Amino acid sequence: MLLAQCKEYEKEIQHFIARKSLHEEELAKHRTEVKTYTENLVKETTKSTELENEKKSLTIKLRHAEDENIVLTSENRQNSARIQELQRKVTTLESRLLSASVRIAESERETIKDHPPPSEMIMLNNIIETLKRENERLKKEVCSLQQQLSDTINGFLTPSGSKEHLVDTPTPQRSAEKEDRDGARRRLFREAATLREQNLQLETKVSIMERKVKDLEDALSHERSYTLSKEYRRLHDEVRILQSAQRQKSELSAAHDCSHHLEVIALEEQVKRLTSQRDKKWDVSVQAMSALKESQYPELDGLRDVLNRSLQNVSRTPERLSTEAHILSSAVEDRVAKNPGHQPVTPSKLRHPPNHQPESDVDRNEKKS
Repeated sequence: MLLAQCKEYEKEIQHFIARKSLHEEELAKHRTEVKTYTENLVKETTKSTELENEKKSLTIKLRHAEDENIVLTSENRQNSARIQELQRKVTTLESRLLSASVRIAESERETIKDHPPPSEMIMLNNIIETLKRENERLKKEVCSLQQQLSDTINGFLTPSGSKEHLVDTPTPQRSAEKEDRDGARRRLFREAATLREQNLQLETKVSIMERKVKDLEDALSHERSYTLSKEYRRLHDEVRILQSAQRQKSELSAAHDCSHHLEVIALEEQVKRLTSQRDKKWDVSVQAMSALKESQYPELDGLRDVLNRSLQNVSRTPERLSTEAHILSSAVEDRVAKNPGHQPVTPSKLRHPPNHQPESDVDRNEKKS
């Protein structure tokens, strides 16, 4: 039993090994296929990049060719316009020549009749000869321009697959035409190069002028900002001076108001002191008058008159002081009304300054005494 099972296991193992070898061969084949595929892919990618680069270069060449074609077409238009102008000149010269020939024929007929002097005939012949030479020169120029235009058109606008390009017969006429065409092409390229150089020079000149304009604008803005800052500083100084003057004016007005208030307070205290003195003297005088009235001595009449006058003077002094105090207080009020921005100094503040010590009763009594 065990031997049979072992043989079966050996057969299965051999079969598994055979299958494994087959799988390894297939895997090796797949690996070679993948390697070849990657190599082909790399080749294709390189070819595609080369084709893309070639396409870009061809597009650039095509753009250059289109630009050159545009330049050449514009030059051809200019040449055609010049040819038309020359043709008009030729026609006008032909008409002038015809009219001159008619005039010459008429003058010849008149000379036969009238026998004019030979100088006029010589002058007319000279004019005729110059007109003929000018006409011939213009005709040659028109023919050369027409030939040049046709050569340039044939050289640039003929298709590449025509018989003229396929069949190359080296005849002297064809080689001469080719040389003329190459010379015209080279001349046109030189003219295009000169035009490009002129354009570059103009662009550089324009850039230089723009730079100069920008520099001038910057300098102008700097100068304007400098003048504005100077004006601002000057105005700021003037404002500061005006503010200091206003502050000094307010301080002076406040000091003036303070002095007025101090005068008013001093006058009020003086009025109070004088009223108290008057009251005391009045009481004394009343008592003295009552005593005099009660006395029966005639020699005291002069003393009675003196006392009456002194009483009248004493009674007038407080009234005068009160009127002066009223005038000063009204002037202070008017000044405060005229300057509403300033805070008036109250009498309580003026009576008691910061370093003021209130008076004692003893000092007050000493002052009264």
